[in-house]
Amino acid sequence: MSTSPENNDHQTTTSQRDEAPVLEEPAPHDTPDAAEQDADRASGEAEEWQEAPSAGPAPAGGIVSAETFSIAGLLALSAVFFGVRLTELLPSLVGQSQEGVFAGIIAGDGAVALIAVALAVVSLLLANKSTRPWARWVATATIIAGVIFLAGAVTAYTLVPEPQPQPPMMPG
Repeated sequence: MSTSPENNDHQTTTSQRDEAPVLEEPAPHDTPDAAEQDADRASGEAEEWQEAPSAGPAPAGGIVSAETFSIAGLLALSAVFFGVRLTELLPSLVGQSQEGVFAGIIAGDGAVALIAVALAVVSLLLANKSTRPWARWVATATIIAGVIFLAGAVTAYTLVPEPQPQPPMMPG
């Protein structure tokens, strides 16, 4: 409603409102109830689901799949992080000095980390459209963590001092 005296065109009078057509509400028997609509919608979706062609080949699983290699890489890297100390046994038995034992342990853990990275790379190379996304994430995370650990192992290996000759034992 306008308060200006010059623009009163848009106001309707009472008689115009009474003559305007009234929209009628549909009768209850004209519209299907909600249960029928839901049933029709569900059957239509079921038909669409059955008729829809598959988007691609079924996911290929098995022993030589991207998923297998990503999990194998993750397990190898977890062995390095959480300490399966198989890499300690050989250097401690074969090492001639304490420095040699440390170098052997670092080299063993670095080698297992390198194997983990290699398995993750193979997983990403085998990945295709049917590969599950988690396999790619695990492989990528394994590569990142493995490369960081491998860089640390190489750095630590280079910092291990050379073994010093043992002083002769004095008879006593």
